[in-house]
Amino acid sequence: FTPDGSAAIYSEAGGRIWLRRFDAAAPALVTQSSTLTLTASPVGLVLALSRGDYDTGSSDAVEVWDYTRRKRVWCLNKAGWESAFSDDGKLLATGGNNEPIRIWNLETGRVVQSAAPLLRSASNDPRNRQ
Repeated sequence: FTPDGSAAIYSEAGGRIWLRRFDAAAPALVTQSSTLTLTASPVGLVLALSRGDYDTGSSDAVEVWDYTRRKRVWCLNKAGWESAFSDDGKLLATGGNNEPIRIWNLETGRVVQSAAPLLRSASNDPRNRQ
């Protein structure tokens, strides 16, 4: 849902992202990229979409979109496939797919902090215990 509750944002197989305003007759297509994950900002009119390949699970970028204007604001390359907005919507954390965890400033599109990817050790995986 949008922060004001006036619309729903959803994806469908194949990666198309739709904006469905509750007072409109039909949904509007936001983008038609190969979207793996979708995260909505808690404030404002912004979406973060990880772009990649469904079959391999690989992601090559996270795109930040102004969904009402259907316009891409930023393309954050090598950002992984997971994303989360800060409470004020000014920062975006990305990571996953062995990419570093990065904190992006959404006003500048630049990384403000980075950390090594978090890896789970196979020895801690309960499936590997005998």
